[in-house]
Amino acid sequence: MISSATAREIPVLVVVPPRVLLLDIAGPIEVLRQASRVPRPAVRSGWS
Repeated sequence: MISSATAREIPVLVVVPPRVLLLDIAGPIEVLRQASRVPRPAVRSGWS
């Protein structure tokens, strides 16, 4: 997991139009949820 010093919380809002299937929304949201669980490798760059 990412340490709390480097973790950022990014709020995500989902707009649900009428007559949409829940599966149409659940798939992309699940991808975001899983991506937040995957540890990212440390990257060295010239940016401070």
